[in-house]
Formats: sequence, structure tokens, C-alpha cells
Amino acid sequence: MTSHFINRKKASDHMTNKMAEQDVAAQGYLKSTLYIGLAIFVGYFCLKKHINRFRLRLFAWVLAKFGCKSNKLFGEHKKKLFHSMKELRATIGPLNVLEIGVGGGANFKFYPPQTKVTCLDPNPYFESYTESNAADTRGVEMTGFIQAYAEKMDGVRDCSFDVVVSTLVLCSVKDQNRVLEEVKRVLKHNGKFYFLDHVCAPKQSIIYFFQCLMSPLWRVIGDGCELTRDTGSTVKAAGFKLLDMRTFTAQTKMFLIRPCCMGIATKE
Repeated sequence: MTSHFINRKKASDHMTNKMAEQDVAAQGYLKSTLYIGLAIFVGYFCLKKHINRFRLRLFAWVLAKFGCKSNKLFGEHKKKLFHSMKELRATIGPLNVLEIGVGGGANFKFYPPQTKVTCLDPNPYFESYTESNAADTRGVEMTGFIQAYAEKMDGVRDCSFDVVVSTLVLCSVKDQNRVLEEVKRVLKHNGKFYFLDHVCAPKQSIIYFFQCLMSPLWRVIGDGCELTRDTGSTVKAAGFKLLDMRTFTAQTKMFLIRPCCMGIATKE
């Protein structure tokens, strides 16, 4: 009987010791996890500015490097869109153009000779790419680079541009209505707003279903780009005097951005 009691006590002590060892191991793991998490948090907080700069540099490099691919996809449509700029230049002389969300300057090749372009983009690391692109494009003079968001173009005077250009930009701005108000503010009387963008598909279509499904992920990988915006309707409601707009289907395997619209809106 005594032997049985002793054996039970030993088993109990062994179990207690084992649980104590597990508790110590668990506490050690928890402390290690907390320390690692704290180190990551503090590291990110300290390096946040450097991380953001790296992200902006990388994004500028990628868009500048592969901007020519967007011209392969949308080049023919851009030629049609910007064709009337030649007629406008013949009427009023050399054009003073503001391009918002200029990126690396992929549109410069479509502008008529003697065009003066002021570039606006929130990413300052695009400036060197736009300067290089302007230097390589005969007849286009880059007159400045403004680091700003299109919703708040405080550095641009009222009624100062003949033309404002936006291609594949309205899909990713935070407030389309505010951007269009700013566009009208900086355009001269009878100034033209040239735009081209991918838009949402008809709401009953299978493409629209997948656009809605993929929007959260697309927004992250596309730096805020939205798949389900009805940009054409927004421009229609913006209060321009005239609007010449049409829809088209981009010939791309990326079916989410096939529905597109482009047009020219004229200020009062």
C-alpha cells in the first residue's frame, strides 16, 4: 500500500515538474515572440520614412520602365485622342499643357511640336524620368515638375493652361470630383481636358462581378487603383461646357481593365 502511494506521489511530482517545464517554455516562447514583435514594430516606426521612399522609388522605376507597354496597349487610342491637339495648336499656337499623374512621361510622344508641358505627380522620383523622356522627344519642352496631388494643385494658377491631360490616373485618385474641380480651375476659357482610363464593366456582366471580387487586392498591388469606377459618368456630371466621349474595349488578356473610356471635355 505504501509502495503504491509512493509511486503515485512520484508520478504526480513528475507530472507537476513536466507542467512547470512546459510553463517555463511557453513563457519563454511568449517573451521571445513579444520581443520580436516589439523589435519589428519599433524598426518599422524608425524606418517608416526610408521604407516609403524606397516604395516610391521602386514604383517610379517600374512605371517608367514599363510605361512603353501601356503605350503598346493604348497607343492607337491615344493617337486618336490626342490627334485634335494638332488642330488646337494650329488655331491658338504652341500649347501650354498640364499633365496630371504624369508618371514617366509616356504621353509625350503623342503631343504636337512646340508643346510646353508642366508635369504634376505626387511621386517626386518620377521627375528624372520625365526630364529624360522630354529630352528624347522632339518638339516637347518640359517646363516644370510639381510634386502634388491632383486633388490639391495649390502650386498651379487659375486659368493658366490650354490643355490638361490625364491618362490612367482617374482610376487611382482619392477624389475624382475634387480632381475635376481643380482641372476646371486651372484651365483657360475654352480649355480642353483630355482623359483616358479603364472603367467598370456593365453592372450585370461577369466582368463586373470579378472586378468587385478582385478590387481589394487590386487596390493594394495597384497603389490605390480602383476597378469599379464609372469615370465617364463622373466627368459627365462635372459641369463642362462640352463633352466628346466614347467607350472602347482594350485588347488585353487582363480582362479586368478591358472596359475603357476616353474623351475631351471643354471648359466654359
